Amino acid sequence: MTDCRMIKRGDVVISLGGRDSGCVMFVASTDGEYALVCDGKKRPLEKPKRKKLRHLRRLSSMSYLSDKSDEFDISDMTNRRLRRLLREYVEESTGNDIIK
Repeated sequence: MTDCRMIKRGDVVISLGGRDSGCVMFVASTDGEYALVCDGKKRPLEKPKRKKLRHLRRLSSMSYLSDKSDEFDISDMTNRRLRRLLREYVEESTGNDIIK
C-alpha cells in the first residue's frame, strides 16, 4: 500500500473507505492528515470532500494530468475539465479491478 504521506496536491487517488469507496478523485489540497478531494460531479471543486489520507490510495501524480492537457494549471481547473481528465484516466486504467 502506498504511504499516505506521499499524497499531495494534484494527485489522482481512489477512495478506500466511506460511501464514496472505489471512486477516483483529484486532490485539491492537503492539510496534515487530511486531503480535500473532488471529482467534478458529486464533489465539485467549489465543495471538496475532506478525507483522511489513510482512506485514500494514490494512483497517479499531477504529471499524468499535465501530460493530458497542454495548459494544465490547478488554479484554472473547471469541473467539466476535471471530469474529462478523470474519465480518461479510468479508461486508460481499465485493467485495474479496483476502479469503478
